[in-house]
Formats: sequence, C-alpha cells, structure tokens
Amino acid sequence: MRPACVLVLAAVSAAPLGAWAQPAPVPAQGPATTDDELGPGEKAIQDRPDPLLAALSPEAGGLTLEAVGREAVRTSHAVRAKEAELEGSAGAVTQTTVQFFPRLTLSASYTRLSPVTLPSLGGGGAIVGTANEGPVTVGPCPSDPATQCVLDSAGTPAQAAAFGFSFPVILNQYSLNANLLVPISDYFTRATQAYAAAETNQKALELAADAQRLQVAADAQLVFLQWVLSRGNVVVAQQSVQQAKTQLDDAKLALSVGTASKADVMRIEALLAQSQFLEAEARAQESTAEQQVRTVLHMPQSQRLASAVDVMGVQPDATVPSFESLYAEALENRMDLAAVEASRRASEEATSAEVASYWPRLDAIGNLTYANPNQRIIPSREEFDLTWDVGLRLSWTVNETFSTLGTATQSRARTAQIAAQRDSLTDAVRMEVAAARAELAKAVPSIEAADRGVLAAEEGLRVTKKLFAFGKATGTDLADAENQVTSARLRTLSAHIGLLAARVRLDHAVGRDVPRQAPARAR
Repeated sequence: MRPACVLVLAAVSAAPLGAWAQPAPVPAQGPATTDDELGPGEKAIQDRPDPLLAALSPEAGGLTLEAVGREAVRTSHAVRAKEAELEGSAGAVTQTTVQFFPRLTLSASYTRLSPVTLPSLGGGGAIVGTANEGPVTVGPCPSDPATQCVLDSAGTPAQAAAFGFSFPVILNQYSLNANLLVPISDYFTRATQAYAAAETNQKALELAADAQRLQVAADAQLVFLQWVLSRGNVVVAQQSVQQAKTQLDDAKLALSVGTASKADVMRIEALLAQSQFLEAEARAQESTAEQQVRTVLHMPQSQRLASAVDVMGVQPDATVPSFESLYAEALENRMDLAAVEASRRASEEATSAEVASYWPRLDAIGNLTYANPNQRIIPSREEFDLTWDVGLRLSWTVNETFSTLGTATQSRARTAQIAAQRDSLTDAVRMEVAAARAELAKAVPSIEAADRGVLAAEEGLRVTKKLFAFGKATGTDLADAENQVTSARLRTLSAHIGLLAARVRLDHAVGRDVPRQAPARAR
C-alpha cells in the first residue's frame, strides 16, 4: 500500500498553488539585498521551526529499533509456542534414552483359593515285619526255598501293607516377583540411531525457535518504521491543508477587490476539501500503523508510544556488497536453513533406527520369585521360598518385519520431503537476499536525490522569505515555499526510512541479525 504522502505530494504538486495569489509587483530596478540584511518582518519568520523535523526528532524514553525487536520477541505468542514445542522435544530425548534401559518389572500378588478335597493317591506298599521291628533281609522263603522273600530279623517273612500319600491344600498364596529384561540387540541396532535422531530433532527445534525470534524482531522493526513514516505523512497533510486555507483567504480577498473570479475561489475550495480528505486518510493510516505497533509489542493503549530512532541522521552505505558474498553469508548464517537441515538429518537417523526391526531380537532375561507357597518347590509347603532363573531369548516377530518395510518407506519419503523443503527455502532465501540488496542499492541514490531536493526547496524558501519581508511576495507564496520544503524533507524521510528498512531486511536475509538481535526467551 502506498503511503498517504504520495497522494499528498501529488495533490500539492499538481495544483498551481500560487496561481490565484496576487503578489506585489517586483520593481525592475531596486536595491540588492544580501543574506545578512533583515527586511521588515523578516525576524518574525526567519526562525520558524520545521514541523516535520520537530515531529520526527528522537524523543527521550522512546523506542529504538533494537528495543522494538527485543520487546516483540519477549511478548510474541508465536515465539512462546515454539518454546513450548522445544520443551516437549526435551521430554522426547529423555523418553528415547529410557526406552533402551534394562526393563525391571516388580510385582506382588495375593491369592485366596476355595477349599477343596483331594483324594489320596495309592501305590506300592509298606514292608512290615511280624514284630514290626528290626532290619529286614532278602532270602529263601521258608515255605519255598526256590523263591525269595523279605525276612525280618527273626527270619519270618515280612508282610507288605499298602500305603498312600496326599498333597497339602494351601488356601493362601503370596508372591513377590522381579523380572529383568536387557535388550542386548537394541544396543547394537537401534539405541544409537534413535538417541541421535531425538537429539538432532531437538537441535532442529532450537534453531527453528531462534529463527522465529529473529523473524518476529525483523517484522516488528519494519512495522515500527512504517508508523514513523505515517507520522511524517500526517505532518505533510496538515501543511497542505494549512496552505490551501491560506490560498483560500488570499483568493477571497482578491475576489472582494475584483482581481479574482468566483471560479477561482471554488477551485481553491475544492483543493482545500481534497487536502482535508488526504489529511483524514493520512491520520487513519497513522492510527492503523500505531495499532499494528501496539499489537506486535502487546503495548496497552495507556502507554505512550514514542520513537528514539534518529531517522534523518542515518547515512547511506558507501558501497553495497556483491550478491554472491551476501548469498554465501546467508547460507552460512540463516537459522531457518540450519533448522530444516537438522530436521532432515533427524529423519535419516530415525529411519536407520526403524530399519533395525528387520532383524531378530536378542534379550537377556532374569526372574526372581519369593513366594508362599513357591510353585517350584514340590511338594508345596506353606512357607516363603526364594527361587531365580536367568537366560537368553532370541525372538523374531515376522509380522513386524513386514510392517517395518512400510514404516521405513514412509520415513524415507518424509526425509525426501524435508530435503525438498530445504531446497525450496534455499531458493526463497536467494530471492530474499537479492530483493534486500536491490532495495539497499536503490536507497543510496534515493537519499542523494532527496537531499538535493531539500537543498533546492530550502533555497527557494530563503528567497521567498526575503521577498516576503520586503513585501514582494504574498503569504501564499511563503506558505507554498514552506510546504515545498516540508514535502522535500518528507521525501528525504521516506528515503532514510527506506534505507533503514532495507538494512533490516538485508540483515535478516543474510543472518546478520543473529548477533545484533540476540534471541531472548519469551516470558
């Protein structure tokens, strides 16, 4: 959007502002005056302040461009969102690390069984002697020496009695268990890549957060400079209205003495109405620009907004660096380029970790059981017993292997997508650097031309003041000359602000704002 000053200047330059004024005739011959001479009334006008310079001079306690950038970063919602995302990534790194720790599982249980009656289990028999005492021996049976009998100590065949046994019924069962699993294969196939991917992704988010801060700072500075320019537009619009009012007074006076027509007066009235419209438009643009500044800085309406930027004091660069050197500087310094490259590396490392699921798993396992009754003790007994076991387990889930094929394909596609984004961003940075350099190169001759215009306007004002002091120029002539100076200075202001804006854009485009606008965490 073109600033209102363009419309104001067009209206001022297009209208013959002094066409209806009737200055006093200048004698063909007259005494020459020097710059030192003060004619009648010249003291009253020689030191009149320039309203544009007065309105745009640096104010004590006002905002500098660096302060604008810092405040915008401190209060930015976008920066706060990036920092929240960064904090989440720190948790992801921790989660990835813990994922490959040995997995210790502790459990405790209590079970109450319902009472049951178990049958006795019979089998075999007990050897009982007649006297039920003494050792027994094997020898020829007394009744049949050809056979063998079990004889007691008295030589009498022992009797065999049936016997049985039963299991105890334990109704209360208590168990404490500890299980340890060590993912041995993961340490060689997944852990290193997964941890590297998480750390690289966190680094990418850190760089992205820094890039966001720098972008917020640069955008806020450009918005602030636009507001400063809008203030100058209002001053010029006010001057244009005042000049039109002066012309209207002169035209009405000329109409009363018959040296001007009604049509002349109406034309100036139309010019005044147009100037007043342009002033209202300039004020609306200033109000909008001010609200934009307050929005990006989150500044309340009650807080006064002032500028400490010495706009007119900025000097153009002697030379503009070559595009090649600026582009090389951008490729090295841009935070967003570094962030997207880190994201690409993180995606590659994550793919390597996922591919490890192709292979069988090797785990070391260990179990510790402290239970009452302990099922590994036979027969069961109603007391606590400690048992343990260790081993190695080799497993291969076939479905996971085929699932990993699809996951790895998706991951590689994601990596390729990030690489394409990086290349696209590189092209955008190239265009940004070229545009910023061209804007900076244009600002130098623009300031030179505007400065020459100010010198010419100031010389015209000086001559007009001399003529007015000696009664050889009208108030309209003086107002016109003063307005020409104001307009010329507005062009100078626009050129200087254009130079500042070009420097902000170029510094951001090549990454020079990194040391100048140090990223600060939003509170």
